[in-house]
Amino acid sequence: TGLRAATGRIIDIAVIRVENGVVTGAFQSLVNPGMTVSDSSLELTGIGHEELERAPTFDEVIGDLLPLFEGAVFVAHNAAFDYSFFKAECRRMGMAFERPTLCTVQLSRLLYPGSPSHNLDSLMARHGIVCADRHRAYPDADVVRQFLEQLHAQRNEDTRHAIAQLLYGKSSTPLLERS
Repeated sequence: TGLRAATGRIIDIAVIRVENGVVTGAFQSLVNPGMTVSDSSLELTGIGHEELERAPTFDEVIGDLLPLFEGAVFVAHNAAFDYSFFKAECRRMGMAFERPTLCTVQLSRLLYPGSPSHNLDSLMARHGIVCADRHRAYPDADVVRQFLEQLHAQRNEDTRHAIAQLLYGKSSTPLLERS
């Protein structure tokens, strides 16, 4: 519904669980935020007011979501943004949610420092990934999945170092040499 997790709410959510390169679970749903959503937010996503009014609330979908996160890393494009909203929704329900995160914006910046942009559209163009329904949760999550699948297929040393650096804060000699 907005840009700040403290005051905004989730209206569209999707999780794709991948283990060893195989999708082992997925969930997607619109979410009734219990508040008015700006027309600009709805225009961007293509979601209608009526769809949100009929959608389940976050507390009605959390039971389907949590098993997908067990023992997993929370991966997203601009992960801090999505993670903050998910944590805030859980906090509103009196639940704690803590997971390691991997941000594919940061990963793209590490692996492609010469690229002028690292937004999702640029990532899609750079890697030949097609997404028919941008700014919707499941298609955008699938773009992230495809990006990571491509990186995994390359089995590149820089990729392994970049992911380790982002997840664990370890320095990466090959990346430092390129800078």
